[in-house]
Amino acid sequence: MSKKRKRFEPPPPPPPPLPPPFGFDISAFLKNIKVPEPIGHKTHNIQNNIVKFENGQPVFNNNKWIYSVQNPTGMYATFNGRRDFISNFHTNHTVSLYAMAHSLLATLTHDIIIDTKETSVYRQIDISQATIKKRTNSTIYLNAKHRGRTVFLKTTDNDAIKLKYVIEAVIHRLLKLSSPGCVPSLEFVGMTPENHLVICSEQLQIPSISTFVQTMTMGARNKSIRLRKMLLKVCRAFIIIQRDAKFTHRDCHTGNVYYDESRQKIQFIDFDWSCICHDTSVISVPRFLYDTTRRMYGHNKSVDMCVFMRNLGKTVRGAPEFISQIWEPLMQRYEDETRNMVERFRQQIDLTDSRVDYNKAWIKKYPKSKKFTENENQVLLKKKQQQEHDLMCAMQLYKMSSEKKSLKSEYAHKYGLGRFKNNFDYYMGYFEWESMTPRVIEKFISKIKI
Repeated sequence: MSKKRKRFEPPPPPPPPLPPPFGFDISAFLKNIKVPEPIGHKTHNIQNNIVKFENGQPVFNNNKWIYSVQNPTGMYATFNGRRDFISNFHTNHTVSLYAMAHSLLATLTHDIIIDTKETSVYRQIDISQATIKKRTNSTIYLNAKHRGRTVFLKTTDNDAIKLKYVIEAVIHRLLKLSSPGCVPSLEFVGMTPENHLVICSEQLQIPSISTFVQTMTMGARNKSIRLRKMLLKVCRAFIIIQRDAKFTHRDCHTGNVYYDESRQKIQFIDFDWSCICHDTSVISVPRFLYDTTRRMYGHNKSVDMCVFMRNLGKTVRGAPEFISQIWEPLMQRYEDETRNMVERFRQQIDLTDSRVDYNKAWIKKYPKSKKFTENENQVLLKKKQQQEHDLMCAMQLYKMSSEKKSLKSEYAHKYGLGRFKNNFDYYMGYFEWESMTPRVIEKFISKIKI
């Protein structure tokens, strides 16, 4: 007697894909961001928060604090008679970033539920086991749960902070699309019925590099070997996100970089200072240390490693080979390159002048080539204007790190660090330094055997 065949049961259909984190496509909102441009004749301090927009115009926390801008020179201008960094003030570009965020906020749905019970419903959060950290204008939840996954929440009911958080979430979303392996997932962005903004993202279960460095317990040589491997992975991760996402973290201390040593994987968190290029737009969270009018805005490949390496040097203990063979030589190369910045820009101007003079002599000898050569000279003269601006900025940066704040006194990073503390390398991010790009650092480390 034959056995009865089992009835074939088709596999269950896959669950429907989740909607994008914002609940809708954000690309149309990004098209309204204005291109970076020079600072205008009237402005507000960048720390005078924009709280909303009315009839398309920004409303500041204090609308009466208006500054008249005069004599922009290099990194500085005069604001109501006082010389200050241009990076401390708004431009039309930074205002347009907040306008984009305001439009996104107005479109978000008010359906986020934060509760103290287990749930598998999308956009409902269980905080029964979460660690809660109160900040001045926001609340952070660690170890919350969303559909069984451990997540990290940022919430706020402060209007100005909402705008910053939304820009940060936009950067996170674009970075995840471009370099998915380098960042945790952005689960969703939305509002509660009580009008609190909620940003929910995957909580990493691997240690930050700060924790990794501080908890290494093996011998000095072993520590140096492990640190070398870690630094190589950081460089390679930055090469990927700079290539694929055109991304700059801009606050890349060791607490914002996470390292899975067993899988040799790097991930980045915390994008509330970050910057990313998207189509023709540069999207950043406007911050007082970063000048959005500068040439390298959105394209600087060295500032993250400058900040990271400086912070790493403060953290590492008991790894003398790593410090003497890798960290100290790299930081010395960085200092040497910046020491020569004024002379480098002067040489560039001299080369441009030589090319213009050569073209003029060519026109005199071959008048029929006049139209083409004069057009080329117009391009060269415009290039010279940018080089002269860069030279002025280089001279100002040099003085920030010279003993007596002059071009003739001794130059060393210790003087700049003494004056600007942790902000020093952020200011140095006005330019890109080849010696501190991740590819050059990777090449240097690859030649060092510990």
